[in-house]
Amino acid sequence: MTDDWHRKLALDLGTATPAITLEGPALLEIAFGRARSVVAYALELALAHRLPATGSVAGDDVWLRLGDARARFTMNRREGHVVVSRGQDDEMRAAWEAERSAIVELGADGAAGAVVDLEAVAQSAVNGIVAEWRARPPSPRLLSVHPPNHEDEPTKG
Repeated sequence: MTDDWHRKLALDLGTATPAITLEGPALLEIAFGRARSVVAYALELALAHRLPATGSVAGDDVWLRLGDARARFTMNRREGHVVVSRGQDDEMRAAWEAERSAIVELGADGAAGAVVDLEAVAQSAVNGIVAEWRARPPSPRLLSVHPPNHEDEPTKG
C-alpha cells in the first residue's frame, strides 16, 4: 500500500524514524490522502466544466456535493478511523487492523470486518454522486457559475 516516496516524506518531515516502518496511523493517513485525491479531482473537474458542484479537500474533512448528492470522508485522528458518509443513511467507518496489517471496515459494534480500499470507496462514492446527478431531470442541472460563452482563460481550449 505504501511506497518509497511516502516513507521518505515521513522521514524527511520527522514523523517517523528509520527503524520504524510505516504502519497503522500513517497508512490510514496515506489511504485517506488517496481518497482525498479522488474527491479533489472530481471537484476540480466539475468546477472546470461549470457544474453545480461544491466541496472541500482541506484538512481532515473532505467532501463533495453535486446537485443534491454528497459524499464525505472525515479522518478522526484521536480514535484512529475514517468515517465515510454517502447519503443520509449510508455511513461506514474504517480503521487500521494490526492483526491483518490492513484497513478494515468497522461494524456498528466496533468489530473489524472486511478489508477496504479507501481510494476505491471514494471512486465508488463519486460514481454514485454523478449517477444520481445525471438521473435528475434536466431542469435542476443548472450551471453553477457563468454562462458557457463567458470568457475564462484557464478553461479555454
